[in-house]
Amino acid sequence: MAEMEHYPNFQKDNYIHPKAAWDKLRMAGARRQNVYLYAATGYGKTELLHRYLRRRRHIWLSGDGLTVETLQEIALPAEATMVIDDLARVLDPAVRREIVSMLDQPGLWLVLAGRCPLPGWLTQPYVNGRLSVIPEEDLRLSEKEIAQLYLSWGVQLPRNLLEKRIIPLVEGSPLGARLLAVEMSQGSSYTEELVNDLTRKFYEYLNQAIYSEWPEEIREMMMQLSLLEHFTIQQAEEMTGRSDVNRLLAQAAEMGNLFSIKDGGYTLRPAVINSMKLRMETVCDRVRKNELLRRAGTICEKEGNIPRALKLYQDGQCEKEIHALLIDNARRYPGGAITMS
Repeated sequence: MAEMEHYPNFQKDNYIHPKAAWDKLRMAGARRQNVYLYAATGYGKTELLHRYLRRRRHIWLSGDGLTVETLQEIALPAEATMVIDDLARVLDPAVRREIVSMLDQPGLWLVLAGRCPLPGWLTQPYVNGRLSVIPEEDLRLSEKEIAQLYLSWGVQLPRNLLEKRIIPLVEGSPLGARLLAVEMSQGSSYTEELVNDLTRKFYEYLNQAIYSEWPEEIREMMMQLSLLEHFTIQQAEEMTGRSDVNRLLAQAAEMGNLFSIKDGGYTLRPAVINSMKLRMETVCDRVRKNELLRRAGTICEKEGNIPRALKLYQDGQCEKEIHALLIDNARRYPGGAITMS
């Protein structure tokens, strides 16, 4: 569980550190201010910490299977640095309380790393100034840093390609950018087919390595909601047929940075949407997929998003709903046509 004096092997480099996160981590280290660092999978949380701490004595723990006994049995020197990675896997309230109490331990610099914005059980220490936060935004590579990453692999891409295709696609994710860099450094030429193939592999990785660990009820809910992409609690309940959506979304929020919330509306991240749609292709037969598409189309139609509803109905082979929608639209707007979004 614990790794004492952990010095990773970095013989192979090509690492570009995100300056914003690096500077904040360095400042926190100088002040020995406890830190919570978070980002979705692929943004290099663990790599950043390894890089920063590689020449410093420290203790590295994983939140997976972490117990109160493990935390209490570690013999700490007068001045110590401890990292607890995979904080999303710390579900035991007793372990969470022990971690919070360690924030006040004299001589201990505690660095916590997770996938979601500040979880509720760390809110009070943050408000009281016992914990600082390094958010995902600081871990995203800038346009300049992404260009540097490609150059480090011997790949030089035209500026317009970087700006219009690569940067929007990878969303600042070092892993997303690196997948393409490695392929092109090995002689592959940039094509849309290559990008689509690597993008699919990334979404498959998320499903297999990350989302497979979620409770089945959350995976199922997120898969269904991926068809809506944007939704309210009421729409989520209608889509899933569940009355406990609030509880599940709160639980999902602690598992990762999966969605944003604004004015009571939820918006799933593109990586979650595409990963869950890919999962749907695997776990749903045509009949079930059509039913989910019909349900999503009905919700969009009620909302007045007619082009989106029509697209969902078409994807779900919902002939009856398509016919009714077109007739209703013609009655409301004689001579008008539905413009597909």
